[in-house]
Amino acid sequence: PLNIPDWPWQSIAMDFVTCLPAMLRKHSAVLTVVDSLTKMHPVVNVEHLKQYHWSQCFLTETYHPPPEQVGDHVEWVVDKVCAKCNGEHGKEYLVKWLGFNEDEDSWELESSLKNAPSLLAKFKKQSAHKKVTYTKTS
Repeated sequence: PLNIPDWPWQSIAMDFVTCLPAMLRKHSAVLTVVDSLTKMHPVVNVEHLKQYHWSQCFLTETYHPPPEQVGDHVEWVVDKVCAKCNGEHGKEYLVKWLGFNEDEDSWELESSLKNAPSLLAKFKKQSAHKKVTYTKTS
């Protein structure tokens, strides 16, 4: 017989459910993680998973370049404008910051990008023919 776990999530089972109808981003599989004690299983869309990097277990600090002094305040440098959506307060752009990882990209109002007009213009030119709408989630 199998040992009964003492605590929830002490023993888990994982399974991929495949051959589902393709979703918006063409994924047809779901990863299920089941707690053996309570049989509770949150369903995780594979789209939200990130590749595991062993080296990240040992890194405790990430180097970020210092912000630039612009007038009386500091600003970080925009590396690339990646996407656009219509937010609650107007047009917002997904910004990749110079020297930061992709998971630190952030949605910024168009008015916040006034010191990056060339990158914003480049993004608008490249995305002019694309009809892609993004929905921002918290």
